[in-house]
Amino acid sequence: MIDDMGDPEGAGVPDPYPRQAGDPDNAAHPTEVMPVCGILDDETSAQRSGEEADNAEKPPEKRPRKKRWVVLGLVAVLVVGTGAFAAFWAQRDDESSNSRERVPVEAVAVQRGDLSESATLTGNLDYTAKRPLTGSASGIVTELPAVGDTVGRGEQLYRVDDSPVPVFYGDTPLYRTLDTEGMVGRDVRVVANNLATLEYRVGQQPPVGTVLPRPDTPQQDDSSGQQSRSGDSGRSAAPPSGGADTGTSTESSDGSDAEADTVTVREGDAVLTASLIDAIERWQRDVGMPATGVLGLGHVAVLPGEVRVDAVRAQLGDNAEDTVLTVSSTAKAVIVRAPVSDLDAIAEGQEVTVTLPDDTTAPGKVATIEPVTKGGSPGSGSPDGPGESERKVTVTLTDHKKVDGEPGPVQVRFTTKTHEDVLVVPVGALLTLREGGYAVRVPERGLVKVQTGMSVRGKIEITGDGIEPGTKVVTTS
Repeated sequence: MIDDMGDPEGAGVPDPYPRQAGDPDNAAHPTEVMPVCGILDDETSAQRSGEEADNAEKPPEKRPRKKRWVVLGLVAVLVVGTGAFAAFWAQRDDESSNSRERVPVEAVAVQRGDLSESATLTGNLDYTAKRPLTGSASGIVTELPAVGDTVGRGEQLYRVDDSPVPVFYGDTPLYRTLDTEGMVGRDVRVVANNLATLEYRVGQQPPVGTVLPRPDTPQQDDSSGQQSRSGDSGRSAAPPSGGADTGTSTESSDGSDAEADTVTVREGDAVLTASLIDAIERWQRDVGMPATGVLGLGHVAVLPGEVRVDAVRAQLGDNAEDTVLTVSSTAKAVIVRAPVSDLDAIAEGQEVTVTLPDDTTAPGKVATIEPVTKGGSPGSGSPDGPGESERKVTVTLTDHKKVDGEPGPVQVRFTTKTHEDVLVVPVGALLTLREGGYAVRVPERGLVKVQTGMSVRGKIEITGDGIEPGTKVVTTS
């Protein structure tokens, strides 16, 4: 340590690096690293000694102290910088370690269940089974329903000549005037079934196989000579059709054509009995129709079931024989145009999930699959024609009450592949092994190598030694 008190006699500060004999004027002296505090004390002492002895002989300054200051300053900067750099990286390591430690994990049980892959196609939610409705009887349209109205069995659909046209349910329309007792056919069955459902007494029907005489002409009442049940219906009814079932024939003397004069009740037929005619008359009176007991063309609209009025085509005063309305089903369905390449995953009766415009979901089922031509009409594609490019898939909805919004685009998810009864864990439980493959961490055993299978929506199928339902594995939470 350099003495910072100086010479007691005021002779000045001795040179700590005295010149040696034979040294050149610019000879370098060895550099000695000194504490920063010692250098400051030395300079202060020299200044004080100089003030006390102005006239004293000063030793020649052979080595400026500035060089030592530069060296020591650089050393200090390096020391401080190195320390700061080390502290910075130490802090980063701590933060990285803390970040890794903050990843939340939990132990979950391996589950057994089914995994399914799916394909989603865009469809359109709308009312289906739309069809135009044309009147069959001449007359003037005098009343029309409103779009959106629903009409059921026995209810008025519209009015012609101010007489109601009610709805009957069935598959066979009235194709003739039912005006003669003994007429047999499927159209008679439609009338009998609807009146019975509306709680009118229609009487007993002859069993299947019964052979009846053919009603070639209206029956005559011997006492009055008048036709039975052939009165004016209030609309232009066709003349008695008599042999509309199979036609009329003339019996020969040998009876060879006797079979042509009879009719056999077949499966699905009904007979226009006196009791049924009475039920028709009572029903006509109740709904406001002329109570004649006769039903002619256009007197009722035979439809598959309850309908919704989709569009009104006619105006008041139009001829009832033109198109009057367009009707549809009362329940919405989804129509999907599916490419043929996707048909392997679609089948009639298949259950699907429909995502509705409000993002809720509803279960559904594939009802029909029909070919579609370039023009877009289903059912007319040829095996080698343009209809093979896509199919019209109709999906009916299981819960119609959930689907009360407006028609619009929806998403339909079809299941394409299913793995049943497999072991399933969250994807976050998988760990990638350095040598390849995957493992899961079991708290009691450590890493267990596993094989993976189908992965669906954050779940993955696995198999491995000792892995079974209930086994706990570690996963990110």
